[in-house]
Amino acid sequence: MSTAIAYIATIAAVILTVTALLQAIIGRLVGRLAGPLLAALVGGLVVWLGIDTLWLWLEGGHVPLAALAAAIAALFAHSAISKDELTQQSNWIMAGEAWAIILVGIYVVIVSEPIRWY
Repeated sequence: MSTAIAYIATIAAVILTVTALLQAIIGRLVGRLAGPLLAALVGGLVVWLGIDTLWLWLEGGHVPLAALAAAIAALFAHSAISKDELTQQSNWIMAGEAWAIILVGIYVVIVSEPIRWY
């Protein structure tokens, strides 16, 4: 039951743009030193490594790859649905978050002893 709740919470955080808000706050600090794309990537990495840490703490294992794939699917679906309403900066944040999810997925595959697929 807790795994299902963790999946729902992870996907809801992406759909409700909670992850993007945290990413933008962290990225703003980095953005003063680097460009907006690098800031979005660094902010996304911090947020998604935090989500992985929450999965470790609550579930005892790294975030499953299915949850990461669902997060990317939700991110692209949101991008496709709202494509006319998104600003350039919003697109940068979404691209940074997508790359951060991919990099966290690579990290999880390398680090975790048993790879959690679902």
